[in-house]
Amino acid sequence: FPRSAGDVAVITSAAFSISESTCEYGFWYHMYGGTIGTLQVLVSVSGSSKNTSIWTLSGDQGNSWQYARAPIPASFVGSSVKISFMAVVGSSFTGDIAVDDAGFRDGCCRVAKSCGMSSTTFEAGFQGYTQDATDDLQWTRHRGSTTSFQTGPSVDHTYGNSTGYYVYLETSGVARTGRVARLISRPISSSSNVCSFTFWYHMYGATIGTLNVYINASTSAAMKLAWTQKGNQGDIWKKSTVFVNRSAEFSIVFEAISGSSFTGDIALDDISFNQDCCGVYCAESYSPYNAYQLSVMFAKNTRVTRGTSWSYGSQDGGWGQQGTITTGPPSSALGPVQVRWDNGKTYSYQSGFGKKFDLCRSVP
Repeated sequence: FPRSAGDVAVITSAAFSISESTCEYGFWYHMYGGTIGTLQVLVSVSGSSKNTSIWTLSGDQGNSWQYARAPIPASFVGSSVKISFMAVVGSSFTGDIAVDDAGFRDGCCRVAKSCGMSSTTFEAGFQGYTQDATDDLQWTRHRGSTTSFQTGPSVDHTYGNSTGYYVYLETSGVARTGRVARLISRPISSSSNVCSFTFWYHMYGATIGTLNVYINASTSAAMKLAWTQKGNQGDIWKKSTVFVNRSAEFSIVFEAISGSSFTGDIALDDISFNQDCCGVYCAESYSPYNAYQLSVMFAKNTRVTRGTSWSYGSQDGGWGQQGTITTGPPSSALGPVQVRWDNGKTYSYQSGFGKKFDLCRSVP
């Protein structure tokens, strides 16, 4: 400090494999001030110093977060790529530039497709979800505000504006309380018993009913209730995570139940399955869920891959590096895990509360 006009800051992602020509990189940006410089998104093949610009914007964009999508050129399909954000300083101090919530969108990465269900944004229809023919009502795919006053979202969650799509239960004209609409995923073949998925929900209105999430195993006629929420949750999108804990084929069922009047619209958006469902288990930090698994999943002699969430010391293997655990955690899962990386480096990762732990392993 102080920065000079034209100074550059660059932050670069870990390497990702691109498998489809329709791949896009999405992110939120904030560029507010009288002397805003330039924000640029670059893509490069892992190991190469050559960068290709795929998105750029300059100047004051107002005091709000905005969403952008940067298409990945088809020439990068089949390559391991890295994404970089490059911010260029403007002429004075009122030039702060921020980014948040960045990531590849649907269909970019092979890992996301190996489960038979990639993330679902509802931008291209229902994307693998179908209406239950035996229920009372139907889910509606929609963008912008719902048709009723003081209920439902006004924007989707994916983009945070009126151009993006979501699905919702419209309760205007519903004859009575307790009418049901179910949305069912296609079968998902999980190879791991530590599978989980996340979704965003919106439950705003004075007469909101109930939203249930069920796990429907292909070997059983009975659905298992995995998550439930009822009543007015405010005019905001909220996130929830559901752990499946089974290594077999299953479907997800979202069930919306109407309340007593028209101010009961319930909405869903951005449903995604984590990589654990696809035969990869990652532990990024301590939690009760991870603690239960660590001593088994990261035992001595286990082959692991270094994740992308944290930065470590000089002896760390580095993002994407592979190695072997030489000292596993104790049964309490609070001790260190030592890894000898294939590049010759050795590092100990502490798996206790508040520590940085970021290792992945395949699940048989």
